[in-house]
Amino acid sequence: MTTHQKTTRNLKPRVLAAVLRLQTFTVQEIVIAADLEDRKQAYAQLGPLEAAGLISSVPLPELGLGHRPTKLYRVSTEGEASRKLAEQLTEYGFPTPERDGNARNAAVERASRMLEAVERYLGAVKPVKIHEKREITRIESNIDEWTAQLSLVDIELETAMLESEGLPNSDRVIGTLSLRLKEARNSIQKMVDVIRRRRDILWIRTLVENWTETIPDPVRWARKLLKPAEGHPPAELVLDLLSPGLHKRELLPALLTSKAIRTNDVELIRSCFTHLGRDESRWNRYNHANVNFLLGDFNDAYERWHEVYRDLIQAATPFERDCALGIFICEPKSLSQSALRPLLKKYEVSIVSPWTLDFWNSDEEVVRPLFVDPIAEACNNAGPIPNTLTISADDVSGPLWALFAYGPLTAIIRQWPGAPPLRVAASIDKLAPEEIDTVKIADALRHEKSIVVLEKQGIRDLQVILEDLEIALGSVEEIALIGASTEHIY
Repeated sequence: MTTHQKTTRNLKPRVLAAVLRLQTFTVQEIVIAADLEDRKQAYAQLGPLEAAGLISSVPLPELGLGHRPTKLYRVSTEGEASRKLAEQLTEYGFPTPERDGNARNAAVERASRMLEAVERYLGAVKPVKIHEKREITRIESNIDEWTAQLSLVDIELETAMLESEGLPNSDRVIGTLSLRLKEARNSIQKMVDVIRRRRDILWIRTLVENWTETIPDPVRWARKLLKPAEGHPPAELVLDLLSPGLHKRELLPALLTSKAIRTNDVELIRSCFTHLGRDESRWNRYNHANVNFLLGDFNDAYERWHEVYRDLIQAATPFERDCALGIFICEPKSLSQSALRPLLKKYEVSIVSPWTLDFWNSDEEVVRPLFVDPIAEACNNAGPIPNTLTISADDVSGPLWALFAYGPLTAIIRQWPGAPPLRVAASIDKLAPEEIDTVKIADALRHEKSIVVLEKQGIRDLQVILEDLEIALGSVEEIALIGASTEHIY
């Protein structure tokens, strides 16, 4: 004989009791909690409750698993849904179920288990070391799975919070899991950004390494090469960038290098120069010297220094020097506020250092790597100082990648592209006659020294500048002492 609880007419109160007890649930959880025979019975009871606004549902993320519930139900937070459900349950003679910690603990356990699995996967992947397309594709598929898994963790934590109402000391564990969930999502987003950048780099590298001037139809060639990636935003961006310029063969190296610069991958940029280096344009020689310097080939950069820098400022406006100038190398640790105070009262002081001056940040200029924009230069749209593109490297630091400039000299440094020490040296080179050892300035900055530039009108005895500086900072190395001049200086 069928028991009282198994009768058809008692399905509704059993479902009402399960809904009140669970608060957030899937249809399968209701089947188990209400002791139903199948999901069909559960759907028949949940439908009217949802239509009445007592419960609501949201779709669950797809995981490709068979027979998995597609919706998550929860008791509505508006209209006193819990009270109305309890009243309906009372009409059947059933008491309102009391909550205990079992449901909350089970949700916390499920959330913790899934979150630990995702964290373990994320910890094992080092996307910055990924270079093969097959590996990138594998990680992308895993990212989709991890993202869906974190959505389920979020659902379990919501369930745990609902089941924790009225229970003592229920917030700490859930709060910790919520913070870990946020960190995992941030890690996935960073990984997505890195993977997208790696795809860009692989596509551009393939284009650069396969390019020859004998290709009969460059546009069709590029589209065929990138066809497997068509539809993906980075690939379409490459195609949009290349298509107009491929009809003009002289623009292709500029277009490829411009796109490579935007990836921030210095090795890729050098690869562009290696394979497209036949182009003797100003931007190519200038950028080549700077990228070699960034990658440690200092001798090559110094040998090409004056040639490439002077070539770039041939059209620069000449100016007259109306004040004395002193350029010196000093130790960064000597640049304290008390030491500089008397110099700042007497001179126009400019300083470039590998370290920040915390007391002097009103006009700080952060000097990072800059390259000439090859597209603007190739299209003859660039002025005397060409438009530039900025690159950065999260995994590289030091005086080759960031310097800090203060004082009037910052306005000139801002105009110059190139590696940071070379940008500074070029700026000082523009201020002074060519006999100044600008290579020595760049080399000092490379070895984490600081450069101090003092300017003042009306000084006849230039040794006064050196004496004032040594009194303030101690021992310094003189680069140049130059008097006022009415000659044009380039």
